[in-house]
Amino acid sequence: MVALVVLGVWSQGALAACSDDFEADLCDAEIKWEGCVDDPEADLCDVEAKVTVSGTISFTLNVANKTLVEEAAGASVASHFGVPANTVKTTATESRRLNAGDRRLAGTWSVAYEFTAATTPALTAKVAAVATTPDTFKAAFTTKFKAQLTVAGVSADVLSALVVSAVTSVSKVTPTTAFVRVTGAVTFSLAYANRAVVEVGAWKSIAEHFGVAVTLGSVTATSKAASAFSVTLGTGAQSAWSVTFDFTVPAFQAAAVEAKVAAVGSSPFAFKVYFAKAFKAYLMNVGVSATVVNALTVNTVSAIGHTTSSGYEVSSGALRSQSTSAVAFLLAALLGGVAKSYLQ
Repeated sequence: MVALVVLGVWSQGALAACSDDFEADLCDAEIKWEGCVDDPEADLCDVEAKVTVSGTISFTLNVANKTLVEEAAGASVASHFGVPANTVKTTATESRRLNAGDRRLAGTWSVAYEFTAATTPALTAKVAAVATTPDTFKAAFTTKFKAQLTVAGVSADVLSALVVSAVTSVSKVTPTTAFVRVTGAVTFSLAYANRAVVEVGAWKSIAEHFGVAVTLGSVTATSKAASAFSVTLGTGAQSAWSVTFDFTVPAFQAAAVEAKVAAVGSSPFAFKVYFAKAFKAYLMNVGVSATVVNALTVNTVSAIGHTTSSGYEVSSGALRSQSTSAVAFLLAALLGGVAKSYLQ
């Protein structure tokens, strides 16, 4: 494993405790990232596993308004499982309603419900409890359902005759979203040898071009010695650099990112120009000489999109890819201040 060693302080004051592990779990609450990222409140572990919960509730009730039954039942289910009411979908079916002379008898209702929410221990426990101790859910639902119907104006006589006869609930882990993964490379000539600076600057420039957060991916930079090339500058030998990048974004960004990936293939010059401008600005900002920066030449660029439908496994992979970039984020902050860093 490559370990990052950081010495000194950064420009905003004392450096907070940061992980020095490239494979650090960004979901570990014990790791303090303050001072390691630009936004101390940023959630680096924001990919949640989703679960779809569905079930049925059967009861007898002398109410004929289907919409009222669905809305009251949905609100009651939401309250019990601790999810927003607007996420619960309900479908009520009345299977029997008899008339005995002038007396209106209670109908037999079956309400099917379904909602999708983030997986939590509390939700998992409540879903499991419906099967192991159904009477608890029956009692809780009855209380909440009566309260909803009372607010809607249903009489106490009708509510007193409410009987919940059966309940079910099952859960199924669902794919969280569709992700697009992008891989590619940028090659350029630059008379500069600090790989850490090159990686941070190149990745920030690439991420900026595609409009993604730097925490969503990573880069690897390699260079060839100047002896293999004929160009030599007064400040040092021109090296050939190759930076490979890999990032994953959620579905809501997929269309925009895919369009930019396609543009790299059809008109790579635009990406070259953007990268060169952003990368030069970064290098100047961290103190690289103007002579070196102005001699930068971007040679080739490439980008390939890979679209997949993924669940928690791929989401976890995306988090793992954030580990290196989080360290890169730290380096970016440090190199913008007065710290010194090296890789060993």
